[in-house]
Amino acid sequence: MDTAPPRLASETTLDPNESMHFQQYAHAWWEESGPFSILHKINPTRLSFILEAIRSEHELNDLLPLKGFRILDVGCGGGLLCEPLARLGATVVGIDAVSENITTAQKHALDNGLSIDYQTSTIESFQKDPFDVVIAMEIIEHVDNPALFLEHCDRLTQPDGCLILSTLNQTIFSAALGIFAAENILGWVPKGTHSWSKFIRPRHLQQLLFKHKFEQQVYKGLSFKPLSRQWILSDNLDINYLVAAFRHKNERPKKHFFGDLSSWG
Repeated sequence: MDTAPPRLASETTLDPNESMHFQQYAHAWWEESGPFSILHKINPTRLSFILEAIRSEHELNDLLPLKGFRILDVGCGGGLLCEPLARLGATVVGIDAVSENITTAQKHALDNGLSIDYQTSTIESFQKDPFDVVIAMEIIEHVDNPALFLEHCDRLTQPDGCLILSTLNQTIFSAALGIFAAENILGWVPKGTHSWSKFIRPRHLQQLLFKHKFEQQVYKGLSFKPLSRQWILSDNLDINYLVAAFRHKNERPKKHFFGDLSSWG
């Protein structure tokens, strides 16, 4: 079994306060009306973005479109994304620093007859061969060192692979709606879930990804439509946004999808 070399405390991505916050809700990941209800609502839209990112590089079959793909879900929580990815045929590994999250994920997968490799680990301690796709949804704004986090996302992504992230922009809109309204009025997430100072502007994320040769980056916003009460992909990156990053030098993905950096200046 591969083991990680010891790391200095300053080299960790783990924020103990964040871990303690999520630990208290670890039992509730699969409660559709519970503290993670918003993730249940946005999951189909997140999955659509993931599939389109992979489809832009590969021909996918209709029955099991992700068959043959090795996918790592970093900060997998209770497995809300791991399970649909596995059902679509992928070989899925999910890691999370909170052991209680992994326990919940393992039990739910077992109860549903799914084979998913869940491990309690930070990304810097995780040692495996690189993956075809690395996913880090709503996690980079909770880590202690985003640059180090992306360094290890890079390490774990195949040279011709894809890195997919989602996070929140650092704007007045994310402060007002992504934190104040979401936590105190709408009750979409538990109070204290987010810290505005840890949100990441797309331009900053772009530069961090460029350092690791992810030269093709595709960004989309995740927007809520009040009338239909649906979450959709949009060109508005003011609050929540997603990015699919590829290592291309002088070429675009085989099939361009959604939009690119020009959609947000």
